Amino acid sequence: MTDEERHAALVEQVNAEGLTRQIAAVKAAGPAHPLYRLTQPKETRSTMITTTTAAHNHITDLINDAERAEPYTVETDGNGRFQRATPKPHGAIQRHSLRSLAFPALTGPTTHTTYLPGGESAGKASNFSTEIARRSVVMQAGAQAVIIPLGVEPNSPETGNAIRMIQTTTGLITVEPAKFAAAGATSPLQTSALPFNRADIQRAKVPQVGVTFSLPRELQQEYFAGQLPDIILAGLGMGLANAIDAALLGALDAADLAEFSHGAAAAKSISFGALKGIVGTSGTAAEVNQAENLTVKGIRAEYTNQTAATYLAAWDRFGVAIMDEVTLIARKNQAMTGEIDITAWLNLAPLVPASSYAWKVTA
Repeated sequence: MTDEERHAALVEQVNAEGLTRQIAAVKAAGPAHPLYRLTQPKETRSTMITTTTAAHNHITDLINDAERAEPYTVETDGNGRFQRATPKPHGAIQRHSLRSLAFPALTGPTTHTTYLPGGESAGKASNFSTEIARRSVVMQAGAQAVIIPLGVEPNSPETGNAIRMIQTTTGLITVEPAKFAAAGATSPLQTSALPFNRADIQRAKVPQVGVTFSLPRELQQEYFAGQLPDIILAGLGMGLANAIDAALLGALDAADLAEFSHGAAAAKSISFGALKGIVGTSGTAAEVNQAENLTVKGIRAEYTNQTAATYLAAWDRFGVAIMDEVTLIARKNQAMTGEIDITAWLNLAPLVPASSYAWKVTA
């Protein structure tokens, strides 16, 4: 054996002895040591590791696409020679169904604790439609979500291969008890109103709501990969729940509602359990009972910051029409600084078949 071979063997022995000592120290420390799981047999190790697979975040793709987007459209002649460069928006756009867009779990690596008000446990899978329904005050009180699907008519023999956009009407119908009355030879039966109320809206007339904000380059660099897009997406979902509340409560703000009384509620043939209160920023008539529940006139209630008023209503008689598509846009508005604008759009509208199932509370 040459001197070089003896030296290599000695180095290998020293390294092996050092590794053995390190493994022994890790085993002695037990499961509290971050490398302990690596010292266990494979079958044991697999039961010790808990992984959370975060849902794919489309905001990340949107920002990356905006970064890579060409700011010009280049036009050439028939021989491929350059003719002109036309500026175009330097950005990207995505459209997603609320029922399939994943709500972020906020489980990425970070040096900060991320607080999500009213959130689920970290890593719990959810989607936008579920989170919006859970966070909307009016929907938790019973208001209906009327999802408007995309208005594209499939190919037909009349249209051939063309895709034809169609105008449709959607809405909410609430069925009412038919009003039976006594009748006889001297008192003929009078024609009654049809036993339902309805609120319709045309797809093309559903109003838009949106939000936009800027991400300076230095802010993007302050966060770990994926954390900032997750925070943005979670904030959008929470904001959409507020927008739904604002739409329906705004419609009630504009309506000429009567003052609440138990007699008025009884006259509408609704059960006491169907009534729920919503207390706005004025705090009118809000009380806390001995069970520490927020109440209005003895009826369970919840806070909202989307109106100043206080309402009592049978909320299942109302709804919000929501287009099943949220549009996400990223635009690089400062090519030299790397600043990116993020914008989200959604169409929604309140549905109030009969406002008489809601009452204002002013004292």
